[in-house]
Amino acid sequence: MVRNISRRTFLYGASGIAAATALSGSVGAAAILNAHGVSEPVVPAGVKFRGVNLANNFTQTTAADGNDIWASLWGVWNWDGLIAPQLDDIAKIGNAVRIIGNTLVMALGSITLTQYLARWQQLLDHAQSLGLYVYPCGGDLGHWGNYTWAQSTQTYTELAQLFKGYPNVIGVDIVNEASQPLEPVGWTYNQPEPVADLLTELGNQVRSVGLPITYSRSVVSSSGWTQDYFTDHLGDFLDFHVYYPPQPTDSLAAYG
Repeated sequence: MVRNISRRTFLYGASGIAAATALSGSVGAAAILNAHGVSEPVVPAGVKFRGVNLANNFTQTTAADGNDIWASLWGVWNWDGLIAPQLDDIAKIGNAVRIIGNTLVMALGSITLTQYLARWQQLLDHAQSLGLYVYPCGGDLGHWGNYTWAQSTQTYTELAQLFKGYPNVIGVDIVNEASQPLEPVGWTYNQPEPVADLLTELGNQVRSVGLPITYSRSVVSSSGWTQDYFTDHLGDFLDFHVYYPPQPTDSLAAYG
């Protein structure tokens, strides 16, 4: 077990060549404070994250889980048949894994928060035993269910407390592709609270335990790299999900 060592010790001792799904300024030889005054995890100079998204099996999506692929991942929780073998395979080709969480599965009453946290812990323990860095995503606003502000905050507060005990957790994507609900025709978002306030509060809960955060967003054309979303200014690094065939130099525009 390595849970009792510091995040810094783990990151300095981690082996494997890595690669990043995000643009991050946290790579360096010494701890730095980001713009929010949070001490970011330290990664050895020159190390990159080479990662894979943990995927679900579309055939196991059930009506009980709202016909949602991510709710079914957490509700069915096919550990031996899908999740653990997938982590094993990821460890053979990379050194990092990204996992999308879900609130809909709890909003529908499929599982409790206690069960949800236990499944996260099982996943984190196995990833750590394989030497994998973990990049968790809290959920997806398009699949939030009827979770209230209080329920959402409780979930993220307890998730943050769990994540901080794992030095291989390198950062948290607060919600998957947060830019989508901000579009003129956005995804379904049922909460009465303003989305900007909710996103800020959830991010604050995770950052309070010392983890860097981001709010990933989609890029559907070359101009998307320079579009300005308010969520870009709430996080500590950027994460773009590309949905068009890009030119090799397109992403360079984001650095401006």
